[in-house]
Amino acid sequence: MKTKEFIKRVEELGLDVDIKNGYINIDGDYFNGCYISIDEPFTINTDFGGVKKPLFDLLVEYASTPPEDREEEKKFYLKHRWMAYENENNLTLCFPTGKYYLSHSTENNGYKTTFTLKEIEEIKKKFDTDLADFELVEVEE
Repeated sequence: MKTKEFIKRVEELGLDVDIKNGYINIDGDYFNGCYISIDEPFTINTDFGGVKKPLFDLLVEYASTPPEDREEEKKFYLKHRWMAYENENNLTLCFPTGKYYLSHSTENNGYKTTFTLKEIEEIKKKFDTDLADFELVEVEE
């Protein structure tokens, strides 16, 4: 389970989430709190009591996930280095046609403008290119 998904699902239970010093702290109005490690597998502290089954199940699922599988893969824009139009120089995949072209960085239905490193390697292989005319710009969340 990814950290973002875990936090979202805990918040859907009506609980508060705070991240400090490598731990996700969980608290609520009728719940005394608990915490779980982000970096260590199987590290949960529920000594505070009041943990209900839905939260317990989430804690076990997250704690069982290896730390390297908890974070989302980084995504990147592939920005063309030499294009004159600053806002129209990102590699874009159009899903309906399966073709790539340069466009703005806005991703929406049918258009993909962010890519993982794995997807970038697949593009390189598919088109037999090194993408040297593009720079990778990490997507900020």
